[in-house]
Amino acid sequence: MRKRELEDKTAIVTGGASGIGLAVVGVFLREGASVILVDINRGALEAMAGEIEVPEGQSLLRFPVDISKQARVKELFQEEACQRADILVNNAGIGRSYSCTAENADAIWEEVLGVNLHGQRFMTEEFLRLPHRDGKNVVFITTVHTAQAFKGDAPYDASKLGLLGYMRSIALDYGEHRVRMNAVAPGFISPTKITPGNSDPEAVRQGGKKIPLGRTGTPQEVAEVCVFLASDRASYIHGAEFRVDGGLSVITPLHVPLY
Repeated sequence: MRKRELEDKTAIVTGGASGIGLAVVGVFLREGASVILVDINRGALEAMAGEIEVPEGQSLLRFPVDISKQARVKELFQEEACQRADILVNNAGIGRSYSCTAENADAIWEEVLGVNLHGQRFMTEEFLRLPHRDGKNVVFITTVHTAQAFKGDAPYDASKLGLLGYMRSIALDYGEHRVRMNAVAPGFISPTKITPGNSDPEAVRQGGKKIPLGRTGTPQEVAEVCVFLASDRASYIHGAEFRVDGGLSVITPLHVPLY
């Protein structure tokens, strides 16, 4: 029988009720981890009850948490299960259509940075305060936007570039404690919205044709990279960003419209 990658580990996954986060939850359970699923969407968490098969000897706990609220994150880490966490996957993130001249520009910046940068920081800091730090690791979900910019996405691009810089800096700080930090940068992942408010499958398919591999990626493909980075197979990988984008970030010129 194949040895599972995360046997007897406990992982916290933010934004775990849908998309990439949900795929990460499934793959981590497959590989032997118990999972603490954190998501702001209480309804989605409740709807998941009984839908995910949890192998014998493992557990799946769900907590509704807005990670942009530092006090709420601190409360989360008082939970006994969180005290045992070995792995943190900082997946939760949001994007908002943006214009510099919009009346709500400040609110958009505050909301996006609050989740994508500050929320990830709050989660990471509490995780690093846990006892017995040695051997733990953090996986950040960034984006292909750290390699190239997209129109109307200034707050999102800035938040993810800031997150990458944060990861690299604390990788230096915590390497001596053997706490590994790495990032996964997805490209266009299906199901995805190619343009704000447009989730038409045909638009997604046409956009995928302009990616070097000729298609959009899947949440499962991103999750498989996350489990690799969280496992002992990646024991000497630290402070790195892995792009899972079908080659999108190597296109020249850098900005090739997908819509």
